[in-house]
Amino acid sequence: MKKHTLFSALLACFVLAGCGGSNKLATPTEFEYTVATGAFKFKGVENAETYTINVYEVLPDALVASLATGDTTKKEVITYNVDGKDVNVWQCSIGSRASMKAGTDGYISNKIAYYSYSSSAMSGGSPISCADTPLTDYVAVAMASKTDTHAASDPALISFRHTGTLATPSSITYTISDE
Repeated sequence: MKKHTLFSALLACFVLAGCGGSNKLATPTEFEYTVATGAFKFKGVENAETYTINVYEVLPDALVASLATGDTTKKEVITYNVDGKDVNVWQCSIGSRASMKAGTDGYISNKIAYYSYSSSAMSGGSPISCADTPLTDYVAVAMASKTDTHAASDPALISFRHTGTLATPSSITYTISDE
């Protein structure tokens, strides 16, 4: 009985010692995104099985500052540091792709699937084209997904701006109150 206990203790020490190093997957590299088409490409990492990419709208600093400290919506804000600048986004993405695998060349490429805004907690918005996304600033986030033996990677980040020309208003409707 003593031999089994000693063997189990030694085995546990070896297993824990093997976990002493970081088991986090490396961050994907060579991340590229084409605003006009929603196409992306990045280099996969060793030991990763699948990847996820999300696109988030950047929140105006004034909005983030106006959220009360105890406000539960504050928990929905994620801060990323992109090129040395902190940007805040809502936790809910406007576009994404998940469960992607690297091709034979080691790269992951596809197009983002974008969705319109939905106020429903039970269903998402309808699919929209990249051209129909709001004209604003965005952050694209590519990550290697966690596996049975490795934690998810840190995100590869790209910030970009979807620009264009706003439509000219065709009519104005207003109401005048007696008060």
